[in-house]
Amino acid sequence: MFEEATSAAAIVRQAQKLGLPASLSPRQIFDAAQQGDSKALAVVEQEGYRLALAIAAITAVLDPELVVLGGGIGQRSELLLPSLERRLQQLTPLRPRIVASKLGAIAYFSAQLQGVRPKGMAQI
Repeated sequence: MFEEATSAAAIVRQAQKLGLPASLSPRQIFDAAQQGDSKALAVVEQEGYRLALAIAAITAVLDPELVVLGGGIGQRSELLLPSLERRLQQLTPLRPRIVASKLGAIAYFSAQLQGVRPKGMAQI
């Protein structure tokens, strides 16, 4: 479900709902947002919100210190991170560090844990 909600196809569907042409690719939508297009910016904001929901859920269970954004999303982190982090602050007091993967389009969304167990498990 998460992959479906944050996939390239989901970005295009969201853009269409906001009135952008169906022919635009996710890259073109992010490019338009970079140029200040208000509809494209709204799509990026929505993508940030969806990713923040997923990260908040993962963080509540696993408490990772680092979340790595990969793939096409990770390549556009300069646009995505502000809305993602803003939404994450509204959703949870836990604050993992969020970075873009250096692997680019071949990487996938993942959480990297420091050590084998979540931080809170050391005290149990």
